[in-house]
Amino acid sequence: MNMHGNTLLHGLLPSLPSALPQAQFTVPHTGFEELVLLEPRYAAVREPLFSRVAASVNRDQQPPEVVARLDAAIEEFCCLLTQHFILPAAFQALEYLIRRFK
Repeated sequence: MNMHGNTLLHGLLPSLPSALPQAQFTVPHTGFEELVLLEPRYAAVREPLFSRVAASVNRDQQPPEVVARLDAAIEEFCCLLTQHFILPAAFQALEYLIRRFK
């Protein structure tokens, strides 16, 4: 039983709650790294969006200038993603961003 319902990302995760925190980072990160191999320009958004530090950032508690930098990185990522949108790696990374940064 999948406790997250049918989503592109969570359909790939084990249903064991103890595995979720690591898998919630690993699956989209793997997808992101696949995108970097296809297009090196994705690497520019690794640190602000797909790093372990970024995974712990609470967007709602950040000052406006940090939120603006996050928004710019998300916009850059989405613009690059249009070239690779039909790939499973793109769905994994995009769903992670939607859930992570709302």
